[in-house]
Amino acid sequence: MPYVDSNESDGRSDWSAESWIWDRHGMPANESPLILTVFRSRLRPGAEALGYHAVADEMERQARAMPGFLEFKTFTADDGERVSIVVFDGIESHNRWRDHPHHRAAAGRGREDFYAEYRIAVAEVVREHRFTADSRV
Repeated sequence: MPYVDSNESDGRSDWSAESWIWDRHGMPANESPLILTVFRSRLRPGAEALGYHAVADEMERQARAMPGFLEFKTFTADDGERVSIVVFDGIESHNRWRDHPHHRAAAGRGREDFYAEYRIAVAEVVREHRFTADSRV
């Protein structure tokens, strides 16, 4: 079960991280932890000319269509490192995407043509807290 700090409060007596996770994802927090993948990479020179963006865009489109997909964002640092964050609603959904034939083929192409290096970390979300200024009344 994800860790819930019962001492945290946003000023509402009914708030808890666990209730937010229920509201946000439509399931109790202890059912299945969210799976967060962090994909850090550097492209090879010329990757764009070999079709990197078309393949990456198609993989994002397909991932978003997968059951259990929740979120995807990519950031690029000043030094050229790219970081993508992908969130699925559980390990089963994550594994279906990991093992999807189109994803596996794109990963192979990435190793052959696009990436100078990459590193992947997959983790269970054990705690999540959110603050939004607009949510305070």
